[in-house]
Amino acid sequence: MKIKIFLLVCLFIGIGLTKLSAQNSRDVYDWPVPAFVVQLDVYCDGQLVDQVINTTDYILKCRDKYKNGEWTAWNQHLNNVAFESTRTKETFKMQGHEKGAFNEGMGYGEFRFNLIGNKGSHYIVSIEYKLDPNTWELTELNSKAVCH
Repeated sequence: MKIKIFLLVCLFIGIGLTKLSAQNSRDVYDWPVPAFVVQLDVYCDGQLVDQVINTTDYILKCRDKYKNGEWTAWNQHLNNVAFESTRTKETFKMQGHEKGAFNEGMGYGEFRFNLIGNKGSHYIVSIEYKLDPNTWELTELNSKAVCH
């Protein structure tokens, strides 16, 4: 009888800990992005100087954070993704990072990326945005770049 009670207690503790860990957890996954889907505008000194688009499929490395079962933050990384200028056809290698968190029901994030071109162009871009979690609509709040 004592063994049965001990096993039942262990079972309930295990279920409780599983629910707690599921409420405060991290979800890590890969998100495939097809070619010719991501187009980014590059502004320098307030002027649109280039537009780049991904020319190959790539995998976005993602990590979402949850607290009390609610999605609270996200991080995404990409490395050496091929992009091409829609204006000059210069090819770029991009490295980037995106992070964001929810505040009062709205998501706020920042996407930073580094584009290094094969003809000497170099763009370091930071875009701050707001994410509506109901419609998944992104609103750009601020964009800045260092252009060489």
